[in-house]
Amino acid sequence: MADIQKGINIILKLNNVVLGGQLNATLSRSAKSIDITNKIDDEWSKYLTSIKSWRVECGGLYVKNSVAFEVLQDAFMSNTPVEVEVKLDNLVYTGRALITDFPLNAVFDTTFKYTVRLLGDGELKTNVNTNTGD
Repeated sequence: MADIQKGINIILKLNNVVLGGQLNATLSRSAKSIDITNKIDDEWSKYLTSIKSWRVECGGLYVKNSVAFEVLQDAFMSNTPVEVEVKLDNLVYTGRALITDFPLNAVFDTTFKYTVRLLGDGELKTNVNTNTGD
């Protein structure tokens, strides 16, 4: 059987603080395309990739006195970039991001939840962490 990765092992950190109450996280990576189609290439389009971008979307449960939630709140209100780390076993993605969206969802008779959308500000680095105790 294939070695399947459970999503629960994917951890999001902001400024080196684990985001408590995290329910989910999506790391999106994309690249713009440049059309280089010309008359010589017959009837087929050709492309090159260009500038890359990345973003993270995460949902969570509000945890009272959560340092990470305070980091989110402060960074959003002050337009301050945060350091982001997405860890999947020994594969770690790191970068700096801006919080572009931070809705809070307080519905009657259910948990208080939030969503945060982070837009990468520069390179998303990929590292292999050989320290398995982290």
